[in-house]
Amino acid sequence: MEHLFEVRELKFTDPTNSSSVITMSFPVANKTFLQAIQSANEQLYTGIALIFLSIGTPSFIQPIENASAVIGRDAMLNCFIDNAQGFKIAWIRVDTQTILTMNENVISRNHRFYIDHNKLDRQWSLSIREVKPSDQGWYMCQINTDPMMSTTGYLEVLGTSAIYSFFLLFIKGGWCAICLTLTYSHRASSADRIWDQSRFRGSRR
Repeated sequence: MEHLFEVRELKFTDPTNSSSVITMSFPVANKTFLQAIQSANEQLYTGIALIFLSIGTPSFIQPIENASAVIGRDAMLNCFIDNAQGFKIAWIRVDTQTILTMNENVISRNHRFYIDHNKLDRQWSLSIREVKPSDQGWYMCQINTDPMMSTTGYLEVLGTSAIYSFFLLFIKGGWCAICLTLTYSHRASSADRIWDQSRFRGSRR
């Protein structure tokens, strides 16, 4: 398993050198390389302190759940990542390959996008204000590991519901009043129609 070992401090105390502190980080694929560094450290000036921190390999805690939102409302896609320290987290629009956010910074010029980051829950959520039909599609949560790690979620945009009511009167040997109500909810690829029928019968005129 790949780990990230971070060199926290390098303090040179040799009289010929001024005291300095250097901070760097690099990936270590195995312990052999780490042991080689530690062995080389014994040949260096006394007083050099190497502090290695094993951060671990990042991983997605769970897949992104698909989301839906009505036009004009807000939407959120949740990405949960473990061991994200030291790595960059990006949200990308899949169909256009547009980078929307990087860590907590918004890259897109569309300011309806923003990041909701909760360190305790290890949550990196992409939030979209006032959803538009064009926002529908696949979104990718990406970690800049080598190779890159990613997971995707789909946002479905629903149209506003409209209700149309009308009254019909049929005359056939008497009269029958029928009231029909149509509830129409538009989706990107289909429409749901619900008819509510109420009958009222009266006497023959």
